[in-house]
Amino acid sequence: MAGRDGNRAVLWKNGVATYLSSGSAGGDKPNSVFVKDGTVYVAGKEAGKPRLWVDGTGYYLSDSAGEALSVSVANGNVYVGGKHRIKAPSLNHPGDGEQPVMSGV
Repeated sequence: MAGRDGNRAVLWKNGVATYLSSGSAGGDKPNSVFVKDGTVYVAGKEAGKPRLWVDGTGYYLSDSAGEALSVSVANGNVYVGGKHRIKAPSLNHPGDGEQPVMSGV
């Protein structure tokens, strides 16, 4: 089972807590747990960014704000679903008679 203790992401196994984050940034949380061949994968967020923990070791999945919502493993590949914020696209008007150009997409 996974959840939060204060601002810290926590994984419990057989009643024993394993703290995944320090909670110093606040709002850290695990969203999904998946176990494959004894390896424990936890998808969530830390410091407002998507994070994947593998056997307690954390890996940021993006520098953008967001969170990892699910994790699965198949055929040796790790699949993570989630969301992250990207720069909003802007509409540029190059000049008379020319088509607008989308940037930041």
